[in-house]
Amino acid sequence: MHYFKENKGAVFILVILAVPVLFGMAAISLDMGYLYVVRNQLQNASDSSALAGASKLLYFSGGSGSESEAIAEAINYATQHTAAGSAITAGDVTVAVSSSAADFGVANYTGPAIQVCTRKNASLFFGGVWGFFGGQSMQESGVRACAVAGLQPLGGTCGLAPWAVGEDCAGGGGFTPGTPVTIHHSDNPNDPDASGVPGWFNPVRFPGSTGANDFRNNIINGSGCDNIIDIGETLGIEPGKMVGPTIQGLDQLTNNKALLGPPSSVVVILPLYCVASHTPRNPSDPVNVDSFAAFRILDYVDETIQIGKGAPIHRSKVTGTFEAYVSGGIPDPNAGSDVFVPQLVK
Repeated sequence: MHYFKENKGAVFILVILAVPVLFGMAAISLDMGYLYVVRNQLQNASDSSALAGASKLLYFSGGSGSESEAIAEAINYATQHTAAGSAITAGDVTVAVSSSAADFGVANYTGPAIQVCTRKNASLFFGGVWGFFGGQSMQESGVRACAVAGLQPLGGTCGLAPWAVGEDCAGGGGFTPGTPVTIHHSDNPNDPDASGVPGWFNPVRFPGSTGANDFRNNIINGSGCDNIIDIGETLGIEPGKMVGPTIQGLDQLTNNKALLGPPSSVVVILPLYCVASHTPRNPSDPVNVDSFAAFRILDYVDETIQIGKGAPIHRSKVTGTFEAYVSGGIPDPNAGSDVFVPQLVK
């Protein structure tokens, strides 16, 4: 009995000794948890800004953009985020651009890339406690997060307008950005202004689409993503005249021309085919998709013209300019997939 009386209060002593340790562990947990949250905030900012900057790297393959534009775009996106309770500023962001992602330690991708790093000082809740235990007190800690993004090949896309346009891809050809292009739809195969082949007026039918209603909806909303259009895919032509559906779709897309230019804010993505590798020979001849490009619609008209003594020709004309290849470069029909999209590589 004596033995148990002499150990009376031992648990209390152990608790007293354990309190500083438990408190220290709780402090570490809280501070480390907060630093983890801040790092996630910075990582999100770095990821999104790297992807935004990568969209301007197309100049490496002959497309639009520049190093200064890529850096500016990345900083712009980064400064729209907050971390550690305050907005990320341009001074918190470091951006670098390289023709090779290997410069940023990426092993599985060697194309052009942009690296974005964001940094913030995070105030600690219990960092000063460590001075009590003889350690170094820390009122704040620097947190850093980096991301690397490049341009990865994409085999297909959706959201396309239902018009295919041919271009001369041979010998480094292709369209000239800013040069006006006219897309015709006509009710007469003898229309003298039809591009390429008499009776071929650019309309294509996407998989799953049938008739005028789908054609009109594809102008307004783009082709549905239930059917991805791939590089190398063969598209059939839309057998209808499509003059009326073209004007109706464009009226709704452009809010009856209110959104047209200059400068026009209406941009659609079109499938392209290379006339060097394939040229339609008759109105029912399908085309093979070689690339995609952004097309800015400037104007469209519904007109009837008279050629000689023949029947009047009723047609629609859509005029616009190609802004840039979605791939960022001139398509090579022998190079396989030519469409590139920003993607995180580290």
